[in-house]
Amino acid sequence: MDTQPTKVGKKKYFESDLIAYLSSTGEPISSEDGRLTIYVARYYGFCHGVIRAIRMALDASEKYAGRRIYLLGQIIHNPYVNDQLRQRGVTILDIPWESHLSSFRPDDVVIVPAFGVSVDTMNRLRDIGCTVIDTACGEVMSVWKRIGRYNNNDFTTLIHGKYAHEETIATSSRARRYLVVKDVAEAQMVADFIRRGDQAQAAAFLARFAGAYSPDLDPLRDLQRVGMAAQTTMYSSEFIKVSQTIRNAIVERYGPDADAHFQELDTICSATQERQDAVDDLARRSDVVIVVGGYNSSNTTNLAKVARQYTAAYHIQGPGHLTRHVIRHQPYGTKTEITTTDWLPDKPSLIIGLTSGASTPDSVLEEVLHEIRNLGS
Repeated sequence: MDTQPTKVGKKKYFESDLIAYLSSTGEPISSEDGRLTIYVARYYGFCHGVIRAIRMALDASEKYAGRRIYLLGQIIHNPYVNDQLRQRGVTILDIPWESHLSSFRPDDVVIVPAFGVSVDTMNRLRDIGCTVIDTACGEVMSVWKRIGRYNNNDFTTLIHGKYAHEETIATSSRARRYLVVKDVAEAQMVADFIRRGDQAQAAAFLARFAGAYSPDLDPLRDLQRVGMAAQTTMYSSEFIKVSQTIRNAIVERYGPDADAHFQELDTICSATQERQDAVDDLARRSDVVIVVGGYNSSNTTNLAKVARQYTAAYHIQGPGHLTRHVIRHQPYGTKTEITTTDWLPDKPSLIIGLTSGASTPDSVLEEVLHEIRNLGS
């Protein structure tokens, strides 16, 4: 079997036959000294939406070679993939995208990332006349359709997500009114306001959620009818808690028949759910779990969150981050890479679980796999 990482080409995109084999069969692979046994999660890595986005972006870089090609933000949250696009002549623009639009010309090619972009940005691109390559994920667009129904029924959209994340920016722009909460603690603040909020508390409430709500939001008026949605890469169990926290407040305020005031649809992506379930199973039987992916990848950080409930879990960005005695990683809930020494438990034999986020190439995961195997050489 060819175990070398697959090169990026017209037909193959960041693939690994070895990783696919280990995942599908459930077979482990061991280190040279036999001390380390490594299992790959049943579901891991690229989802269909990511594969589609990368293919469209790579194809665009070939088809429109010689023209100015811009990517609005990162195609996905993985540095290796984005570097490949830069090498092919694609200029990656940082948020806010709107600040770049004045310099665009009709003959420019603009790639919309898998996260999507705001309604206003898309409309302005069309007005300019740019060639737009829209790689927005179908799962994300399904959330937008749900929000359209909330708008039609005069519901405020309550989004479980990160308000500065590209997907949430794109999603919130589809809502007539919205409020973004990142976790259960913030949902509890909203629930408390639904139960007992008054005009005197409204200003403080809005100050607490500055930047995370639509400009015309009136919490006293607009939190009477709430429709739940989620950034597709969030931790699914947390979304359930967030939604239940809000529903409990609605029921307490308006009575048990609260359908006129509360609606919910679990908009966590199915691929995200599969990967979270798989790492849950993997972590329960591992001494250590390594999660590979971009540090700014929401779905990857949530895999680390799941794994750390059961065992030691380390989120690394890719190869070159670990030796037998030292690992460079980003702890869950932080935004800083740190170095941890003596990270491998002192046991005669160890089981190491290995997985990756939906934006991580299989070839990168394979490189990490070989590094872990070499720890026993």
